[in-house]
This record gives sequence, C-alpha cells and structure tokens, in this order.
Amino acid sequence: MDSNKEFQKGVEIKSNPPNPPFSKGGIGVGCEMFKRVRYLFVKELIQVLRDKRMRVTLVFPPIFQLIVFGYAANLDVKNIRTALRDLDQTVESREVMDRFRSSKYFRVDAYPQTRKEIEDLIIQGDVVLSIEIPSGFSRKVKKGSTGTIQIVVDGTESNTALIALGYVGQILSDYSTALIIRKLNQAGEIFRRQLPSKPRQFDCSVIAPLLDK
Repeated sequence: MDSNKEFQKGVEIKSNPPNPPFSKGGIGVGCEMFKRVRYLFVKELIQVLRDKRMRVTLVFPPIFQLIVFGYAANLDVKNIRTALRDLDQTVESREVMDRFRSSKYFRVDAYPQTRKEIEDLIIQGDVVLSIEIPSGFSRKVKKGSTGTIQIVVDGTESNTALIALGYVGQILSDYSTALIIRKLNQAGEIFRRQLPSKPRQFDCSVIAPLLDK
C-alpha cells in the first residue's frame, strides 16, 4: 500500500505543468535574470569610467553632433529641377507657371514639347519634377469648375519626391485661394455698381390717426 501511494504521488507530481518564468511560482527566475542584467550594466559602467579615452568618446562626439546638426541640418529641399509644359497658353496658365518659376523651391531647367521628352528627362535624371497644364485649363477655371494639372515626379528619391509634391500642393492651394478671393472681389464690385448713386430717402414720420372727439 505504501509503495502504491508513493507511485501515485510521483505520478501527480510529474503531471503538474512547469511554472512560467514570470508566474507566481517563477518569480525567482525572473529576478535572477534582472540581477544578471544589472551586474552586466554595472560592470560595463565601471569599465567605461576607468578608461579616459572611452569617456571622451562617449561624451564629446554626441554633444558636438547635437550642436552642429542643430544649425546645419535642414529638411528643406530647394532648387528642385523642374520641367514645365504649358499646352493652354493663356493668362491663367502663365500665372500658374510664374508661381513655380518665382518659388525658391523649384528651378525650371527644361520646357519640353512632348511627353516623350518629359519621360527622357526624368529617366536621364535631368529633372525631378514635371508640371503640365493641359489645354482648356483657363476655360474650366473661368466656368468655376475644377482645373486639372498633371504632375510627374521621379520616385527614385522618395523623400525628395514627397517634399516636392508637398510644395506643389501648397502653391496650387495658394493659387486656388487667390482665384476665389478675386472672384469674390469682382462679384462685390458688380454689386456696388448696381446700387444707385444716391440712396432713396424714405419718410419715417409717424402718422397718428385723428380721434373723433
């Protein structure tokens, strides 16, 4: 009987699953691991403090980079090589082109006449961005509908491409806002012209009814 009980007890002990390292029964294993990490950290720190060259290497280069990069690092991308193609040849299309030419972020290097020339310029790396205004742009703008402009960008340098598209969107947004303000001013001028030069004078006197006595 005693041997049978010992056998059953052994089976029960073996059937219990092992405790995970960070469970209630495995806290000691986790603490032991953190102790080892702490000992390694202290050992490396003591080694660094002993070596003077190591202290200089760890302290001064990061401070120097922080100071220099704070003044020298600049995320602005300027003088983006751009190709312009105007198929509309109107006052409105020239105004859009002038906005890109006068921007410090774009540098117009080519005026291609065909789409094949645009493709060759981008493949050869002569330009990064191509802006094409299709025919009928002015007519759509005057009607109040949405005018379309084709933008072709070289995606080889993804960061430059995304920044260039952001600049293009900002310039076109400013142009759209200027058009809206211009139309509102024209509508206000027409309304003022329709008003009479001399405003009418209205008699505001109150006529009180006579009461029969």
